[in-house]
Amino acid sequence: MRHVIARKRRLPSPLSFPKSDDEDKKQMARKKRDQGIREMQDELSEVLRDWKERLPAAMADAPQIFTKENSVETSFSSEKLPSADVIIGDKVLDIPLGCDYDIYYPVKRGLLNVTSKCSLQTCISQMETIWAQAFRDLDLDPQDHSDYDIFLVIPDVFEPMDVIEMIHLLIKGFGFGGIMLHVESVCATIGAGLSTAVVVDIGHQKTSIVCVEDCTAAPTTRIVMDSGGENIEDLLLHFFKSDPNHNFPFMECDASIFQHRQILTRIKTSCHFKKSIRIESLDFTLKQVEGNRIRKNKFYFNASDAIALVPFSLFFPAAFEPIENEEERKMGILAEDIFDEDFMTETSTKSLKFEDDRIENVLIDRNHPIGIDKGVHMSIKYLDRQELKKRIYGSILIVGGSTQYEGFVDVLEDRIFETIPSNLDVERVEVFANRRDLDPTMVSWKGASVTACLEACDEMWVRSDEWMNYGIRILKERIP
Repeated sequence: MRHVIARKRRLPSPLSFPKSDDEDKKQMARKKRDQGIREMQDELSEVLRDWKERLPAAMADAPQIFTKENSVETSFSSEKLPSADVIIGDKVLDIPLGCDYDIYYPVKRGLLNVTSKCSLQTCISQMETIWAQAFRDLDLDPQDHSDYDIFLVIPDVFEPMDVIEMIHLLIKGFGFGGIMLHVESVCATIGAGLSTAVVVDIGHQKTSIVCVEDCTAAPTTRIVMDSGGENIEDLLLHFFKSDPNHNFPFMECDASIFQHRQILTRIKTSCHFKKSIRIESLDFTLKQVEGNRIRKNKFYFNASDAIALVPFSLFFPAAFEPIENEEERKMGILAEDIFDEDFMTETSTKSLKFEDDRIENVLIDRNHPIGIDKGVHMSIKYLDRQELKKRIYGSILIVGGSTQYEGFVDVLEDRIFETIPSNLDVERVEVFANRRDLDPTMVSWKGASVTACLEACDEMWVRSDEWMNYGIRILKERIP
């Protein structure tokens, strides 16, 4: 279930005031982005030129060209306006623009979305509401929860307090009989039927890269970047608005508005690495409240270079606009000091500097991300055995919702191969996607279901009575 919740607004929307963001900082951020875009375009100029030359001189199936005169169709829907006090999951995506709902994401960039306006307990309360609906959808009677165990998949780099609160919610709040935890990278590796791999997880707001050997994540190889599919959407919007050749029909599109963001997410699915550039016809629909009815505007436009160029920003993240004025998540303070220094080092989300080759985490500054190909190279670099480094280049697993671009695997293999040091005799790079025909967004869940059934993992289960008796002390010996 999608972790998003909408609540009916009881009071009128507050008046909007101009943001107090430093305009000089915003201008500097845009200049950095524009410079990054130019560098990406310069390096890819020959590639894109070659892709254009592959097109036939005349295309029999040339798409319709849209202009301002024929780019919008308007109709009214027979749908009723939403009236529920709370809307959860995918149903939130159907809320028309103009409805009086406040929309929350309790998780952001892999952490609970704690800010000065949203406390940890508020995030947990939202999670409780979402999970309660998910359990109802599974026809789980609350009276029977104690008969079931539950598996919690956690990020490779996590905030300990988040995990503690979620365990407490599942065991004490929902009353499950036991719980097992494991990290995303290992679950993905198992779900894909592998034991050793470089796991590249590209999500909507976060990208993580981790080397896994024999179903154990190597802590010195963990890379986390605050970039992903959302950045690709923002860059698409920048291209559409700045290039009149696209005739983009919705110039008022604002990525900070929930319904507008969903439009960009839909357009992003048309991006590709198909080694050819042609004009393509795209469309999207915006539903908006008009009186007591829902008006549907269906927009049409033509896209060419943008949908082939923008995905390359995964390798040129300088083209992403730097994150500005976003509250940094503060580390939680534990009520009981059960995590020793080594444990806290391994699980801390605080950035570490590259002071020497022996580091506990490899974390990239949110405003200075690196390309996916360079991230894979850096992660492998911190493995301790040459033989493993050589072997693992042949087992790179990509998962996550922002990896499903046609041709991405071939481009990624070529670019990673170019990063391999000359002292490693690697014959080929192999990248796995959609392994076992699994949806890349579901691989970790598949791995969790397999792990839960493994006899070798029986000792990792935390029983409800153990949690109630020992609390967070039990995690140190059970957490992977």
